[in-house]
Amino acid sequence: MEEARLFATTHHFGEIPIAEKGKQLSRVTDDERNWEYVSDVKGIRLDLHPDSEPLFLEFDSDLYVQEWIKTQFAGADIHALVVGFLRRVKPLFLNLTVIDESEFWESNDLELLRGNLATCQLAIEEYAAQHPGCQYKVHTPDGRIIDLIT
Repeated sequence: MEEARLFATTHHFGEIPIAEKGKQLSRVTDDERNWEYVSDVKGIRLDLHPDSEPLFLEFDSDLYVQEWIKTQFAGADIHALVVGFLRRVKPLFLNLTVIDESEFWESNDLELLRGNLATCQLAIEEYAAQHPGCQYKVHTPDGRIIDLIT
């Protein structure tokens, strides 16, 4: 939590503490099955950029956290900051697994990241052009972003 607050302060990101009793949590098991349970949670929400989902660090009563963040619309710099933060806090976890569709976590290659983000953006634009009236980059009340709604 201290590292998250420092990260937020350093980069002038908004931060909201999380403390909730009996929250319904949705998780995915290693074999990709949905898993629902109720737990008390504590943590922090960092608001990084208007076109990025919030970075949630929401720990259950066993200190387990499983979250995701979509940064593709905010650009490579925001994505690289998030990956840098995760690299910095990795030693604080018993096990931290990051699945990064942009391949930046594994490669640390900014050009690869920019290329993968551009490819994704092009695919979205092509789909949107073929489906007039679809909604693009839809923000939901909980801060999540939906790529396209047809």
